[in-house]
Amino acid sequence: MIARILLSLLAGLLLLTAGCVTAHEVDVKLKIRDHIDNQDVEDCLLLSIYSESLDSEGYWWVAEEESAGRMIPRLVTVRRINSGETIHQKGKVVMLLGPYVRGHTVGWEYWLLHGGFQPDDFLDAHLERAYEQEKPLTIHLLKEKSGKLSSDEKVLDAARRIEAVGDLLPPDSALTVAVLKLVIEQLRRVKMRSLVSKDVDAAAELLKKLRERLNKFPADLLQEAPAPPPAPPSSQPQAESQPESQPATGPAIKPIDQPRQLLDLKPAEE
Repeated sequence: MIARILLSLLAGLLLLTAGCVTAHEVDVKLKIRDHIDNQDVEDCLLLSIYSESLDSEGYWWVAEEESAGRMIPRLVTVRRINSGETIHQKGKVVMLLGPYVRGHTVGWEYWLLHGGFQPDDFLDAHLERAYEQEKPLTIHLLKEKSGKLSSDEKVLDAARRIEAVGDLLPPDSALTVAVLKLVIEQLRRVKMRSLVSKDVDAAAELLKKLRERLNKFPADLLQEAPAPPPAPPSSQPQAESQPESQPATGPAIKPIDQPRQLLDLKPAEE
């Protein structure tokens, strides 16, 4: 009898400790490719959403996000990114095999946005898999085809997520304005061309909300950036004039590192 009780206690302890929430830093190179042409896609906008779940008592951690308790967004960042650049993440959630008390899980969600492509989302699990395999993470983007159901759903999903975390978007930021303008333009095309009435209605509602959010920004940020002047004619070899033909992207953007401090947050009091 005593042995049976001890075995039961041991089994319960193993369930509670078999999985755990750990955190480590991950640096992974992203390869962003056109799915059809297999060419690099440049000048994308990377929307990163950091979430955490506090006090997840009694839940089981499985593949679905909902099973870990409510993941509450805490930080949203936006950066420009080209194919071949590196993304930095801190915080890995390891699968839990049993219930846990006051679980503190962290999660990342990424949305990759580009003008001529569908918005694409990828979760931290893909990033960590690439990290563990010590190879770049390749993301294939499809050309946006407004009126095609799967493409319209992608646009609507991205717009819903961006609206949901809108209050956390960096304020007074030209990159935030760029994200809103891009999604608004894609929603406008869905509204005009979709043959599915519910998608048209959803696009119209999201357009109203995102335009209201966009109009709160200062006028100088809402103005379109001036186009670069055309390169003067030159008789120099192409190799020497190449730097002038490259798009001005500004200084290199450092990997995101703001969330390093967030992992030390204590549970927020309601």
